Amino acid sequence: IRLNFIHLIQVCKAGKGRTGLIIVCYLLYTELFDNVEDAMRHYDETRTQNNKALTIPSQTGSVTISSTFLILYAQMQIATSRRIT
Repeated sequence: IRLNFIHLIQVCKAGKGRTGLIIVCYLLYTELFDNVEDAMRHYDETRTQNNKALTIPSQTGSVTISSTFLILYAQMQIATSRRIT
């Protein structure tokens, strides 16, 4: 299986919700943060004064689902690299 990541731009009205979802997923993908909670906390603290950037359950849930995908993707890459050809 070969996966290719697609470059995309996600724009939202205040630049917090949907954009934040993409940014937090990027922080996790690049391994700048080890877990969803720390990545979201960092984004909330740096993006807003009240630390409430990602607040809608569908957005936070999407980050959690995306992080699960990234973990599975990393495990698949490790398994593939260990395969004897």
